[in-house]
Amino acid sequence: MVKVSVLMPVYKTNEAYLREAIESTLKQTFTDFEFLIVDDCPSDTRESIVKSYNDPRIIYSINAQNMGITGVRNKMIDMAQGEY
Repeated sequence: MVKVSVLMPVYKTNEAYLREAIESTLKQTFTDFEFLIVDDCPSDTRESIVKSYNDPRIIYSINAQNMGITGVRNKMIDMAQGEY
């Protein structure tokens, strides 16, 4: 079990900001975490950006339809495997 789950919902996120957020998370000195990224805008997927990092801590998911921020957060909490 990982120690920490980092949750990042994505909705039509500017590609530069998405890269900056991913890189910032992956560069942390604490490394015992899973990084859940859920794309809530299937018509504007950012999958190629997320997968370009090729980091096993990243768990990427795309919603079949837009759930809104509350729905996405609840989904991510259910997906989280970290102690914190």
